[in-house]
Amino acid sequence: MSGSNVPLTLLDVTHPREWPAGAWVSDVVPHLAYGITAHAAYELMRRPRPGGFCRSRGA
Repeated sequence: MSGSNVPLTLLDVTHPREWPAGAWVSDVVPHLAYGITAHAAYELMRRPRPGGFCRSRGA
């Protein structure tokens, strides 16, 4: 959120301190959803799968 809101505030395009609660909710919810989805995808990708590519051969 700060990556998009700080530059706009510094350029005097927006003033987050003046936003009503509904505006904050509409700004926070998509960022939160993205973060949850990114975390879930990361966790799924880092788990080893049975029979996956890291199977040892021989021995």
